Amino acid sequence: MLILRMSRRPYPSDVDDETYLFMRPYLLLAPEHHPARKYPLREVLNAALWIARTGSQWAYLPHDFPPYKIVHQQVLRWFEQGCFENMAH
Repeated sequence: MLILRMSRRPYPSDVDDETYLFMRPYLLLAPEHHPARKYPLREVLNAALWIARTGSQWAYLPHDFPPYKIVHQQVLRWFEQGCFENMAH
């Protein structure tokens, strides 16, 4: 399976290929190529992991990630849908 590579330099918090392939089915609330999806799912996840790892405020998310409001909104959707709980079971 082809894994999308980002055009930016990686952060230590970025998800590795194996972990992403495990998480991906749980996080797909809409098809990956849905017209409303403007940013790659993996980059949204990497941005959320950067926030979780650094403890930074959303507004301080580095500019090479998708916009923080998009990431925050998606993370809220994941929590509302129980995506992370489903991964743990």
